[in-house]
Amino acid sequence: MSLEQLDKALEKEIMALRSQGRAKADERVITGVVPPSGERGPRYRLEGIDRAFLRMNSNSYLSLSNHPRLIRAADEATRDFGVGPGAVRFINGTFVHHRDLETGVARFVGKPAAKIFNSAYTANCGLALTVSTPKTHWIGDQLNHNSIIRAMRIANVPSPNE
Repeated sequence: MSLEQLDKALEKEIMALRSQGRAKADERVITGVVPPSGERGPRYRLEGIDRAFLRMNSNSYLSLSNHPRLIRAADEATRDFGVGPGAVRFINGTFVHHRDLETGVARFVGKPAAKIFNSAYTANCGLALTVSTPKTHWIGDQLNHNSIIRAMRIANVPSPNE
């Protein structure tokens, strides 16, 4: 298929998605955060819009990413260790904060150990490896999140797409 044919085919697909109302909306650019006030949680300012919004699609459950104690702790960790981990723990190693949090989580749930993950994606992969045995049966379909399909592959379980 030539590049021109590919472009035409992709444009047709995009037009179909738009006509069905399934095309991705234009990117919203967050320009600032309005701190919590009274009973109102934080609100977010978007580029080009003169009002603030609730953020309903965040992984910052309970808006803890805006909690003053967590912000102070992140500032302190940044001064001590620099900005960002540089790589995942598998490559870069475990920081003392990882170990301390895992110890605290294990103690909180009354278990001998715990493992934290930086995303649902890595949690799904880690869980699949942990719980899979030759007797494990996974049930899913092609609508599973990619992290679940990837986890099944890593754990040597046939994917629903195969």
